[in-house]
Amino acid sequence: MYRINPRIKWRWEGDKILLSTFIGMNRIAGEVVELYNKGNEPESVVEAMHKRYPDVLYDKIRSDILAITDQLVTLNIVVSEESEAFEDVPHDPFAMGHIGQYFGNNLTAPAGVACEITARCNARCLHCSIPSTTEDTGELTTDQWKNIIDEMADIKVFGASFTGGEPLVRKDTLDLVKYAHDRGLRVSVATNGYLLDELMIDKLVASGADFFMVSLDGATAETHDTFRGLPGLFEQVKSALQLLVDKKLSVGVISIVTTMNVNEAVDIIDVVKDLGVTRLSLANIRLAGRAAENRYLEPTVEDFTKLLSDLYEKDQKVTGIDVKYPNLPAKLYMESIGTDSYRKVVEQGKIGVCGAGIIGCAISPTGDVKPCDMSGPVSLGNVLKMSLKEVWDTSDVFAHLRTVQVESQIPCRDCQLSHMCLPGCKAQPYQIGEGCISG
Repeated sequence: MYRINPRIKWRWEGDKILLSTFIGMNRIAGEVVELYNKGNEPESVVEAMHKRYPDVLYDKIRSDILAITDQLVTLNIVVSEESEAFEDVPHDPFAMGHIGQYFGNNLTAPAGVACEITARCNARCLHCSIPSTTEDTGELTTDQWKNIIDEMADIKVFGASFTGGEPLVRKDTLDLVKYAHDRGLRVSVATNGYLLDELMIDKLVASGADFFMVSLDGATAETHDTFRGLPGLFEQVKSALQLLVDKKLSVGVISIVTTMNVNEAVDIIDVVKDLGVTRLSLANIRLAGRAAENRYLEPTVEDFTKLLSDLYEKDQKVTGIDVKYPNLPAKLYMESIGTDSYRKVVEQGKIGVCGAGIIGCAISPTGDVKPCDMSGPVSLGNVLKMSLKEVWDTSDVFAHLRTVQVESQIPCRDCQLSHMCLPGCKAQPYQIGEGCISG
């Protein structure tokens, strides 16, 4: 007896099915997924499909259904009915290419929404894109966020990420997490970790949180705490990460690469791995909010070149941790690790690609819809005045993001390597040196 892995969600997109792992399947595979939803034997699924398609030879249907079942089992989408432990199913690392080819970058709703439930924060990070504050600046009420969550569930959004600011400073965060979970959304929490003690972790998990993204921006307390403006945060983050790992919870770490940590970014891998964390993403800084005022934080071409060389060398030696590389121009990779190694990194899905307006969007503390949580003070519409679905379907900005290609962006269109580059942050074209890169 098989059933669908409870960590998997799906929805129909026309005559195709989209899984929460960003894998798309045709109608037949979608029908098979639905038949396994509440538990079924493969032969029973074969019989059910034969009744639906009586004109197709039974042996042909049986062969196809068993092959589809084997694929679903291999991908951990379908699991044994007796299974009690479910590993987190990773997203397809080539999701964006897949979404473009299979769905034309036009989904009926976001797959995930970053809910910036507050701009308030207990830290004073030098790069904050909001920027954060210690005061309530007219943020949405509990009931207003619940109304938004209701719509997200109704239009079959897969997941909600509660972020900020620092989401844990809101008194109703646990209530919102539980409400989203009860409405069928997968819930993640993006936090600086300062308030993430064992009691809070247990409360969040009991409320329905099933993934934690924690920020760590230095391999030492001096670097991290200075960057975040909160003494003692480094040790608290390590403590929180250890608790999350010990409790066998899904957790990832994100590190923003700046001039303050670029020379120790590779060392962050060791810090994270020693704690038992298996996922680390290194992201380049976005010059929005407070970061736009602190442009000195942006590493130079030389900084990035050395980082990529050291990072690649480290990644070849370390095991037990999946490291995502910063999305930087192809030329930087070629000058640091060479063309073949760059292609290898791309083929392994180690460089994230922008999905803003294609697979996801963000909602600000005051209800403004924007492409992502790094977009800065952008509003494509406000959920207090129009539905999220309406913004998703009618925004000219979203429509543009779904069609723009690397070759058409400035300054990429003038580069001979644009055909090799992955789409970077569309909210902020690269500003390293003159245009894309100098030299």
